[in-house]
This record gives sequence, C-alpha cells and structure tokens, in this order.
Amino acid sequence: MGKLSALVISLLLVGCSSQTNLDNKEREFILTKVNNYKGLIAFYREQLSKNDTPEVRLKLCEVYNKIEDYESSQNCLKELVSSSPTDESLLLSAQNNSTLGHDEIALRQIDEAIKINPKMGEAYNLKGVILAHLGDLENAKESFEKARNLFVAEDIVNNNLAMIAIVEKDYNLARSYLMPLYSRGYNSPKIVHNLIFTLVKLNDYSTADMLIRQNNLEGSSQRLIADLDGIMTTIPERKSPDVGVKVSAQGVIEQPKKNNSSLLNASEDNTKALTENKNIAPREVAVSPDGPGQVENIVIGEHGKFVRLVFISSSFIKGEKVTGGRDNHVEFVLKNIRTNKKMADLTRNIKKYTKSLNDVSIQQRGDDLYLTFNAKRVVKQVRAYISPKSSISSNRLVLDIIF
Repeated sequence: MGKLSALVISLLLVGCSSQTNLDNKEREFILTKVNNYKGLIAFYREQLSKNDTPEVRLKLCEVYNKIEDYESSQNCLKELVSSSPTDESLLLSAQNNSTLGHDEIALRQIDEAIKINPKMGEAYNLKGVILAHLGDLENAKESFEKARNLFVAEDIVNNNLAMIAIVEKDYNLARSYLMPLYSRGYNSPKIVHNLIFTLVKLNDYSTADMLIRQNNLEGSSQRLIADLDGIMTTIPERKSPDVGVKVSAQGVIEQPKKNNSSLLNASEDNTKALTENKNIAPREVAVSPDGPGQVENIVIGEHGKFVRLVFISSSFIKGEKVTGGRDNHVEFVLKNIRTNKKMADLTRNIKKYTKSLNDVSIQQRGDDLYLTFNAKRVVKQVRAYISPKSSISSNRLVLDIIF
C-alpha cells in the first residue's frame, strides 16, 4: 500500500512539472494567443541571448512594430537589413521608416523587397499608401492594382483604391469598390465610413441613412449626413501602415492583417463623431454672445504626430491653452461654455477615439470650461484656432495636440 501511494504521489509530481516546464514552442504559442506583447519581447530576447538567429530576431522586431515602438523595431532590424536582408525584413523596415517620416528610404527598401520577391503583394500595397500620401496618385493606383492582382486582402486594397477615387471625386468608382465589399460582409469602420461618405456625395441619402442606422454610428443620421456633405476630401495624415507582416508563426492577433494598411477614412481627418443631437438638420441657435453656450459636437482625429479635436457649436466658441508643452499634460479652456452630456461623453470615451491620450478631465469654473488632457507622449506644441464657418456648422474651434 505504501509503495502504491508513493507511485501515485510520484505521478502527480511529474504531472505538475510537465505543466510548469513548457517547451519554447508552447510558451510562444500561449503568449501569442493572449496577445502578451511584453511577454513575447522578454521571450524573444531570452532566446536571442542564447542564440541570435535571423528568424527569432525578425519576430522580436515585428513585436516592437506591433506595439508602435518603431525606433526599437528599426534598431532591432539594423543587422538583418545590412547583413542578410530578406523581403520580410526589408518590408518591415520600410513600414517603420514610412511611419517615422522617411518615405524615400521606405520606397527604396520596398523596391529591394520586390526584387527579392516580385509576388509580394503587401510591398506593392505599402508602396501605394506612401505614394498616395506623397501626392503621386497615378503611381499609387498602379501599385494598388498590382497588390490586388497578387491577392492582397480585398478589404484592404479595394478600400485604398476607393480612397484614391474619393480624393479624385470619382464617387461612382469609389462606390463600385466599396459596396460589393460591404455586401459581402466587410464592415470595418474604414469601409463603412468611406461608403457612407461616398453615398452622401452621390446624393444617395436614403442608403447612407440606412447604413448609418445599421452600424449605430449616429444619434441623428441627418446631422451626420449634413456634416459629411460639407467635408472636402484630401489624403489625410497617415497612421502606422501595417502591411500584414506576421509577428510569429501564429500571428500575435487573430486577424492575419490589420486594416491600418489601408488609407485613412474619407470622413474628416479620420474622425469619429461624438454626438447626441436629435435635430433633423443642423440649425442656428439664438444664443447671446454674452451668455454661456454649449459644445454640440466633438470630432476627434488621430494623426500619428498629433491629435486633433474639433469642438462644434452653434454659438460663438473660443478657447486657448492654459498650460502644455514639454510634458505629458495639456490644460485648455473653452471660454463661456457650459458642460453638458457631450463633454461627459468625451471624458468617458476618449480612449475609443485616440490612442495618444490616456484621459481627459473637465472642470467648470464660472462660465468657463477647463479641460486637462493626459497624453501618452511628451507634448511638443499646442495649437488652437477657429475654423472658417460653413453651411453645415456655425462655429468650429480646432485644438491640435502635437507630439
């Protein structure tokens, strides 16, 4: 009996040991599945300290890219790109360089990657994104078409082609790219926003209204349609152009590619509207210049090097920086403005609309509203100005927080 008990205890101990001493592939798989970037970085650095292989080094560089630490990713890639460049390492370096503003270097690296692998569709897609932002729309379209012929995910490349068509004001062509995608179930924010914008520009308000309601985008669909109708299209500031390079054999995230590789939305500066306005259409509100007004809509745009907030009011609106610059905090005052549900939504939902701001606190002091922003990066400059009036809004105050 004693021997049997000893055997059972021995088996139990072996079982526990096998659970705590997972082999490297299992550790990597688990860290990848739970998106544990910090753990993956530690894991890959541990492996590299024992044996510096190009495969493991590339995985580490990719993780740095995924967490938007592009400088670390580039530093990690230096040896790979200089000593034994591959199509994957060159493309990842090009992606980093493009995000850091080094477009010419990025384009050269993309061409080198294509020489190694002429069938690398992701390289053509990234090349198209860079060329579009440089204003070379014809060559951008050619690159996107090549990416499409090489079977880059259609939701990415067709949305990019649609964006070019939107900028060129060929809205029928844009719809021909976007509507089939939406009909087949592609309903990412970029595709939905661009399609709604295109439909508005084609005066197809009924279909635009249907899509707005289907996707729960706006408390007042007519107000959003009116806002979109007044927007002029340009190629906006780009965010990090993720071209779908895998972070590991399994991929750090479930989707094989993120949609950030597409151009930004056609809606104003890749914005997300915060609104609860129930009016059927925008209208002027008679507010005395001496009496406090309210912010009726807030538009937030994420631009990589800066965040833009647009405060919209039917009454006169004025604001100025109180403090900000050289640290992570910005204090801004909206003059003669009262707090309301719109401002409360801003404090609750700020992280939904920008990755660069941790939070914002709001305090009413007399008739003025003080906003304090806590940024994830050091703020270099704060800029505020009044946007010109338009037919769809009377007063717009623009606040740029620049990093």
